[in-house]
Amino acid sequence: MRVTHQTGSESVLSNLRRQRGQILKTQETIASGKRVNRASDDPRGMSRILDTRQLLSSLNQYQRNITQGELRIDALETTLATVDDFLARARNIVAHAGQDTDMQAVLADEVAKIREQVVQLANNRLNDTYLFAGNNTATAPFLGDGTYTGDSGSYHIRVGQTSEVVLQVDGNTVFKDTEDIFLILEELQIALESGDSVQVQSQAAPLARFQEHLQNVRAEIGGSRDQMETSASYLDNFIHKMETYLADMEEADLTEAVLALQLQNTVYEAALVAAGDLLQPSLLQFLR
Repeated sequence: MRVTHQTGSESVLSNLRRQRGQILKTQETIASGKRVNRASDDPRGMSRILDTRQLLSSLNQYQRNITQGELRIDALETTLATVDDFLARARNIVAHAGQDTDMQAVLADEVAKIREQVVQLANNRLNDTYLFAGNNTATAPFLGDGTYTGDSGSYHIRVGQTSEVVLQVDGNTVFKDTEDIFLILEELQIALESGDSVQVQSQAAPLARFQEHLQNVRAEIGGSRDQMETSASYLDNFIHKMETYLADMEEADLTEAVLALQLQNTVYEAALVAAGDLLQPSLLQFLR
């Protein structure tokens, strides 16, 4: 088969373009630091890279969920610990109410203030959401008289594809389920105002039961924190492994890429010299 001068020229030019393309690709690899910059570089590799990136995005979202969940738990624990302190004071008032009958009115006023403080704590917020409102997080769950206006919704924290932590801390469950703490404090206040020592002492047992209930609620919240810390530790390890796997797939060996570029440039320059000699038409070719 006779190879014409035109055919040979096209072949040389095609080879030069191919070599130039390799140089540009290697330069892009060095500039980006990545072995795969587009699907055409490695279709299967890019598919694995995209899948891994999507997985990492989900894992990072779970981490953010845990961070937000831990902030909520911190707020819950602080709030309920303060409520517990107020109830300890109320129990102390009951225990010593009969020692000085002249102080009954003062103690009644203190119980009234404790009740107001507990209502305020039950209406605590984290940012713009009420902690004990169930799903009605935009509205204060308790009225001043202790009436609950929220619902029984729970707070769900997604910590994995099929795993979540559930906080059941609606106001009814926490403050009114086992014992209605607002009613207890109201009855204690009334008993102190009326000087009814028997009725005052009758509030000791309900207060104790509510404090026990509160301790159980706090223990459940603490268990949820433990679960989230375990999930966070697992996610940290898994994310590290996935990031390493992703880096192995897409990051380039820069030393290798620089050496390759040097070799490609040398070959390309030699090809240019050879092509220059080949592509200059001789007088004979011109005459033909």
